[in-house]
Amino acid sequence: MRFPHECTLGFRPRRQPSALRLLSPIPDANGIQIRWHSVSGQTYFLDRSTNLGTVPAFSPFVETVLGQTGTTFFTDTNAVGAGPFYYRVGVAR
Repeated sequence: MRFPHECTLGFRPRRQPSALRLLSPIPDANGIQIRWHSVSGQTYFLDRSTNLGTVPAFSPFVETVLGQTGTTFFTDTNAVGAGPFYYRVGVAR
């Protein structure tokens, strides 16, 4: 089965290696490094939350991150203290 958004997003959702998903975050000296599988030239956005019980749970954090081949990285320099910090990534349209 072919999905209509395969060409525009660069992903095939039924094929696991191709799914859009966040990888484990990496704390570093500058904050928290957010990583996800990505496609070169695709534009992504990041949302962030510190409390999943609020409505809405996530707020826009970064509107435009240009994807790299394989994996894209973004460092949240505002992630200070113990957290918690929650993230979600999406394809910008």
